[in-house]
Formats: sequence, structure tokens, C-alpha cells
Amino acid sequence: MTSRKVKTLSYHISLCLIGIDLNFGFVAYATKNCCNMIGKTFLLLTLTFIVGTAMPLGKAVGAKGKLLCKGKPEFEVSVKLWDDGGPELDDKLAETATDSEGRFQLEGHMFGSIMDPKITIDHDCDDSWPCQRRLTIYIPDSFVDKGRRPLFLYDAGVIELSGEFGGEKRDCIH
Repeated sequence: MTSRKVKTLSYHISLCLIGIDLNFGFVAYATKNCCNMIGKTFLLLTLTFIVGTAMPLGKAVGAKGKLLCKGKPEFEVSVKLWDDGGPELDDKLAETATDSEGRFQLEGHMFGSIMDPKITIDHDCDDSWPCQRRLTIYIPDSFVDKGRRPLFLYDAGVIELSGEFGGEKRDCIH
């Protein structure tokens, strides 16, 4: 009779591990607290795994560079990092202004499966027209990383803004 109880008890615990709670009278009562704890732990681990794999990590990208105007550092120039939305509106990921040496560095992230990053530089270098000149630089996909921080920054290099660039536009509203 004792061996039968032990058999039933071990059977009950193994069923409890996979989340099945059967009632075997007084034997089940003795293991009820154990099964509840094991069942809850199993459920918690399962839900954590499902939610963790279902939640997107997001994508991250960053860029750095230096801006010059006629060979001198261009100070306080607006540089923005965007996800190019194609026909939809673009999503701004980050914004900064160049420092006294003309340098900029910015990074941003977003949740989604596709990211088409670009930076825009709005400036008045060597320009007397209304509004600002807008230079757009597309960042290669190889600089897009999974997660909230990019592993590497796209280096735009040193850009002389006094020249003319193909595809340059004017922007009056930033």
C-alpha cells in the first residue's frame, strides 16, 4: 500500500510539471502546494519565453561627421536622423547641432522590421537665398543593427558645405 502511494505521488508530480493538476485524494493534497509552485513557475517561464520572442528588439542606427563651410568648421548646424518612410511621412529618430569644431554624432532606434535611415543637414553655408539648403545622405543598410544602440556609427566624413550637391533641396520648415 505504501509503494502504491509513492507511485501515485511521483505520477502526480510529473503531471504537475507539465501543468496538469489531478486530484488523487489525500496524496494530491500533500503535493498541492508543490504542484502550484511548480505549475506557476512553468507557466511564468513559458510566458516569459513567448513574450520575449514575440516582442521586437527594434533597430538602431547612428552617424557621425564633420561639417565645414569654406574650410572652416560650421557651428550650430541642424543635423537630423530619419527613417525614410517612402510615400509616408518620415520618422525622426534623433536631432543634434554641430559643435564649435563642426562635429556631429547622433543615434536613434525604432521598432519595426524595416529601417531606411538617412541624415539631413540644414545649413546656410555660402547661400543668400531664402530658407536653408538641405543635404540628404542615405545610410547603408549595413549600419542598421538590432537593438536599442548601434554597434557602429556611419561615418559621413568631412563634408564641405559650400559646394553644390546633387539632389539638394531647400527647406523653410524644419
